[in-house]
Amino acid sequence: MGAQKNTSDLMIFATLKEGLFKKTPCVISFFPDEILLTLIPETKVKSLKAEKKARAMEEGAGKMKASFMALSAVSDYAESIREMDIQMIREEEGRSLPRTQISGIRFSSATERESVDTGSSAAEDGKLLIKLSGGRLTFSHRQRDPGDNIKSFLRNYAS
Repeated sequence: MGAQKNTSDLMIFATLKEGLFKKTPCVISFFPDEILLTLIPETKVKSLKAEKKARAMEEGAGKMKASFMALSAVSDYAESIREMDIQMIREEEGRSLPRTQISGIRFSSATERESVDTGSSAAEDGKLLIKLSGGRLTFSHRQRDPGDNIKSFLRNYAS
């Protein structure tokens, strides 16, 4: 295996399907030799939201505004992972998927459907499936890929 890069080639904010009703937000970071899956469990979600709400209140936001600001806490945390190097990401809660254990990856882009009758639109989540030698991981995401760049990257990554 080659030398490990410090920055990810691709990151996707997604939701890991862990059971019939259990879904966990996560960040999937693709490195040359491994995929790092950073999980954001419910306890972390609550903590991030509470911290952001408290900061907003300290800065003079009202209770309602602080509550709305707290809604972006998870996506802000996911975005902060983009700025981390590989060692920092490994220190977060998650797991490593060595590239040698990955037997395939399927990706479908998120889409937006528009209703001609009502003029409204609705987003439809994309899907990501990572096949491993010992099973598979299924994710949903909101990542759009109009030029098929992500799909092409993942096809090459899995081969």
